[in-house]
Amino acid sequence: MFEKKIRAIMILEMLGRPKEHIINVMNQLVQEISTVKIAKVINSKVHDAKPFENKDKNGKIIPGGEDLFTTFAEIEVEVNTPIDLLGLCFQYMPANVEVIEPEDFKFKNIDFNSMVNEILRRLHNYDAVAKSALMNNQLLAKKLNEMQEEKNNRAVIQDSSISLTTNPEKKSKAAKKPVKKAKKK
Repeated sequence: MFEKKIRAIMILEMLGRPKEHIINVMNQLVQEISTVKIAKVINSKVHDAKPFENKDKNGKIIPGGEDLFTTFAEIEVEVNTPIDLLGLCFQYMPANVEVIEPEDFKFKNIDFNSMVNEILRRLHNYDAVAKSALMNNQLLAKKLNEMQEEKNNRAVIQDSSISLTTNPEKKSKAAKKPVKKAKKK
């Protein structure tokens, strides 16, 4: 299919807390990638975690996330085919990929079709998951609104019954009449 193996550098990023945890998880991720059958890890480096600074377009720090840390790893991999590289990308979602070798690619249309169809298959799967999550979210929001309305209606009914019995200005006429004592025989 392809004459040369493909060498690429993947950049994986991670955000979380505490600092030691994200470094540990990133190291585990690099180790996991080294066991994947479609890839051979040539070199890897996990960088030290640093405090996360969430900045706006002007570089001003946005409050929140003060206790979060960020780290990244550079992983040089070797794979047999572009489809294998795409598979790694879909599996591990690197922030960036740079192909080092080969410099030029020559594809037969059947190989190119396979790559495009693999991308489309994965995108359809992700789209289905996203649509399912959206529908579940909408259903939960609807049920939550119904429960809130039901709670509000119960509160209104309870409030109105309390006000009817405790409002001194709205006593019934029967309550204002003196009670007659029964005569003794």
